[in-house]
Amino acid sequence: MNGSQHNEVSALRSLLTSGKFSVRVKPNAKETALVGVKDGTYVISIAAKPEGNKANIALLKFLKKQLGKQVRLVSGATSRDKLIEIL
Repeated sequence: MNGSQHNEVSALRSLLTSGKFSVRVKPNAKETALVGVKDGTYVISIAAKPEGNKANIALLKFLKKQLGKQVRLVSGATSRDKLIEIL
């Protein structure tokens, strides 16, 4: 993770303590990482392929690790645009 990605993850942690937020996923990427924020939506690259729910599972594991909190997919299971809830 480079310096700007680290800063974005820190911002993600500090801003998101509860509630819901939007994510745009880029599956089948080289690595799983927070790419940035565009129009209030977090853009996250996911190394997993978008088949058999693999990308969704990888996304939720990544967010749980980064936020240190349980998360769930509210909507967007078959879309690149997703709504995530922090539990």
